[in-house]
Amino acid sequence: MAEIEQRLAALQHTKTEMADQKLRAETAAEIELLVRKMTAFAAEFDTAAANLFEVTRRAFPVIWEARGLHEFIAIYRAQVPSTVEMVGTLLRAHASAVVAGSAPATLPGHLDDVPVAEAAEQPTPQSSFSDHVVKGGPTYGGAARQS
Repeated sequence: MAEIEQRLAALQHTKTEMADQKLRAETAAEIELLVRKMTAFAAEFDTAAANLFEVTRRAFPVIWEARGLHEFIAIYRAQVPSTVEMVGTLLRAHASAVVAGSAPATLPGHLDDVPVAEAAEQPTPQSSFSDHVVKGGPTYGGAARQS
């Protein structure tokens, strides 16, 4: 009877290990899918950014304000692809750790469950220009002075 109980316990242990391995493999596959989606979306976004970069390159000589957007896109295109690659590498390393058993077998729940630092409220900028009329100044291009 003791031998049967030992075998039953061994079978139960094997069953538990197999269920854990299956869960870990599913989690690793989910992480790989996340990496592939992120990479695909980043490529699509980069294509759109390249188009916007060309448009803003032509726009900022017309209006100077377009230069800020142009420079933002240039920075994005320089930094985001390598960052996406790094995050993908880290996610794949995590998937390997999941399979090896050194990381939790499941991913965290929804993003709503993950604490996010809230952005500090920014003060409303105050203009350094005033709306009062300066009296008695010179005229420009025939404009009349305010009295």
